[in-house]
Amino acid sequence: MDRTEPSEDEHIALYERGIYLRGLFIQRYAAVEFSVTHLLMMCRQHPDYNSLGNLPFKLPSKLKRLETILDMDGPVKAFAGELRSMVSLFVQLEEDRHFLAHGLMATKLNNQGKRIIAFRLYDHKGGVVHAGGLEMPIEKFDDLAGLLHPASSDFSALVSKIGRQALFPQWQELGGERGVSTIHG
Repeated sequence: MDRTEPSEDEHIALYERGIYLRGLFIQRYAAVEFSVTHLLMMCRQHPDYNSLGNLPFKLPSKLKRLETILDMDGPVKAFAGELRSMVSLFVQLEEDRHFLAHGLMATKLNNQGKRIIAFRLYDHKGGVVHAGGLEMPIEKFDDLAGLLHPASSDFSALVSKIGRQALFPQWQELGGERGVSTIHG
């Protein structure tokens, strides 16, 4: 098999496409994270859910909290069918999201001599530092970013609908955003 190195222009074009797709994925996932948090904040103010306590900090914990809410009686239960498949997708994408958000991106040649996108990071798991990696051809990366377009906009729209139809009337009575502590960075 001929393993000719791609030209410098091909390398730069692939890297720039990777930067664009990474940004697109992260931007779309940011909409998901914001919407998950917004839904949890509204639920936190509702009597059926406020016993769950304070808002979890990390996204995987927030997704678990949302799954718990979907199993509980309350106004969100009417939307559980629609939400479950979306939450399942976000849980499946969590490892990719972690690498794309926190990993160092580079290009490299795979075993077939094709240049691919690669991510590397150090991570704490169980108190121990581990090195991790994620490699993918640009086509898979393109699919990954594309997958989030309808998922993020559909999820954000559904959270808005849940707020308006099921949670917002009560949330508004409880002070709405005035009842939510200001986040200081």
